[in-house]
Amino acid sequence: MKSNFICPRCNVHAQMEWRKFVTIFFAEIDRATCWVCEKPSIWYSKKMVYPEPILVDSPNKDLPEDIKEIYKETALIVNYSPRGACALLRLALQKLTQHLGQGDKNLNDVIAELVKQGLPSKVQKALDIVRVVGNNAVHSK
Repeated sequence: MKSNFICPRCNVHAQMEWRKFVTIFFAEIDRATCWVCEKPSIWYSKKMVYPEPILVDSPNKDLPEDIKEIYKETALIVNYSPRGACALLRLALQKLTQHLGQGDKNLNDVIAELVKQGLPSKVQKALDIVRVVGNNAVHSK
């Protein structure tokens, strides 16, 4: 119940206004309202229950805004729809390679081209995993 923390709604370090919602038996339900976005978070027995906490890192600040939005959407759904999250990550990867000047080519070919340009094999493996799992999420039988 700190007076300021990173808002789970707008992701800004902000002042919070706390209000007691209700006490049920011995458990307290509180509401923290962000001074920046003015949206609430709900806390039950000092644990946030709404919105559901996002358990992944924030997107890299250097990503283009449209890719950041895809990443944020992925983070919101990963606990509810892992297949949907995989498909979105693959879309983000495709858009990132387009942003890096690879055009609208086959993603497998794009990754191979990036390897020729010096992409480390560890990164190649990660990109291939996103590509294959994302494809399987969309085209599974």
